[in-house]
Amino acid sequence: MRDSRHGRWAGLERGLLSLVRRIAPYSGPLRPVLDASARARRAWATPVSPLARAVPGQGPRVLLVTHDLSLTGAPMMVYVLAKCLRDEGYAVLVSSPREGGIRTLYAESGIEVAIVPGLLDDDRHLAASAGRFDVVVANTINSWRLIHACRAAGLPSVLWVHESEYGQDVARRNRRVAEALAVADAVVFPAAATTARYAAFRTRDNFRTIHYGLDRKMMEGGGEVVPRTEGRLNVINIGSIESRKGQDVLLRAIAALPEDVAGACQFYFIGRTNDRGLQAELLRAGRSATNIHVIGEASHDVAMSYLRAMDVLVLASRDEVLPVIVLEAMCLGKGVIATRVGGVPEMIDDGVSGLLVDVELHAPMADAIGRLHRDRALLARVGEGARVRFEERFSVERFKAAMSGVVRSVMAARASRSDPLPGRSGI
Repeated sequence: MRDSRHGRWAGLERGLLSLVRRIAPYSGPLRPVLDASARARRAWATPVSPLARAVPGQGPRVLLVTHDLSLTGAPMMVYVLAKCLRDEGYAVLVSSPREGGIRTLYAESGIEVAIVPGLLDDDRHLAASAGRFDVVVANTINSWRLIHACRAAGLPSVLWVHESEYGQDVARRNRRVAEALAVADAVVFPAAATTARYAAFRTRDNFRTIHYGLDRKMMEGGGEVVPRTEGRLNVINIGSIESRKGQDVLLRAIAALPEDVAGACQFYFIGRTNDRGLQAELLRAGRSATNIHVIGEASHDVAMSYLRAMDVLVLASRDEVLPVIVLEAMCLGKGVIATRVGGVPEMIDDGVSGLLVDVELHAPMADAIGRLHRDRALLARVGEGARVRFEERFSVERFKAAMSGVVRSVMAARASRSDPLPGRSGI
């Protein structure tokens, strides 16, 4: 509708200009009409953003921008942050360019969500509404345009970077992405390993490392009752079905298990399909083996029901930052087998709070599964060690204090600062 009306205004303006040229001596009275036409065309070209709605609450107004509302790690952490900031007295609005499964959690928590198609690609949405907010937290490296829009509007901003290899590649290829890392008032990374990987893009002291933290209540109750196979080692992999998550490595590890160990284990796979070829490989394995079960995509409640019923979580990923599913398993005191990737070694002390294996190597992964099957005392020790580690380093209380501290500091610093930040302010 907007495009068709814009086209009508443009056509009318062209017709009037043609008329003016032909009757130039009498064009004076037509100028107001032409000016009105131009103003109307500009109005139609500027979107009326859902961000213009009132922000609920009385405290400082925070806009949290997430790239989607899927039930995956980064969007899940935005939900956790939204609840934390609201509890700290902030007025919170969450915005995303598209709908997703986590929207129900926001509704249950009474947190307002604005769906703004094109939000990450069109800075006019934020530019037109910047005065309604006191600070913006932009989630993922793909929100870089919003950081420049905040800079142009004089609005404090936090860029929350969850990407590892992908984010660095984008920053290397696009100078404006690298500049966003410089002009953001703070850039937050979930793991020290990830912060170190972005060192080449650090031009001033605005990088921060803040580990994720989770509310224990998110892992409790709800969801369906999942039957477990008693007397067996029940093992689960939860994550989007794609090469990065390494489900193919886990399949090779299962195939390498001694027959007696394989027969004493049950394996479950949960996750949305991002790679149809890998999904087909999983389904073939499930049809040919009675101990492999492919559940597919599931809600967070259902996924947590499965995790609560399991003995072991296996993370076989090739690339991660700080996987939320590992934190959930640690909170529940599960045995964790995970690849040494990203911030995972910051989460798990090998042999104490889980077992670590090298990336891509299925044989050590099979050995780790065998160890936990044969040594149930070890399984109990690393499960308890994981729970203790979670309480010490990854609680929601620690996360809330750290992230709300960053938000307060960037608001205070911008209010007192008169010198310009590096980089251009235009989009």
